[in-house]
Amino acid sequence: MDNYYSFLKEQDEDSSIFYYFVTSQNFVYTVYFKVDEYSHYIQNFPLLLQSGYALGFRKTSLAGNESNKLYDAKIFPTIYQVINDFVEFNGSETVLLYHCDTSDKKQRERSRLFDKWESYVKVTCLERHNVEVRINESSYYLGFIANSNNSNIEVLKHEFNDFAYFIIREK
Repeated sequence: MDNYYSFLKEQDEDSSIFYYFVTSQNFVYTVYFKVDEYSHYIQNFPLLLQSGYALGFRKTSLAGNESNKLYDAKIFPTIYQVINDFVEFNGSETVLLYHCDTSDKKQRERSRLFDKWESYVKVTCLERHNVEVRINESSYYLGFIANSNNSNIEVLKHEFNDFAYFIIREK
């Protein structure tokens, strides 16, 4: 997977990390790792959140390009490279937590995109764990990515399952 876009890395005042890359179709992707997103839960989920970061990404358009339908084979390899770069820099205990946005009711499609991307990677040192939380008629998709060599991976999975239900229940 060496066919990816070059990217820039920045850190903001709260130590969150942002990576940026521009596609050939003039979209700017921001992949971010927020250090304080879940900090108020650390007492309840210390193993998960001690080295935990919220993972997210967004796409913005340059030059009024609003087409979302064009496939770009370099986007996933770039995001994957960014995640690897971040985990390598921060150590094998790093845990990246994500949830699929529900604001437009497309959270299931976002979860399937993670599944699709995961199927592209044949050999990796990263492991993904995901859950679906159903409350009433709504589904929420959450997950984490961690180094598969993390000695606490099974405990992290258990703690994450509790964490996922805990934070969704608050909604």
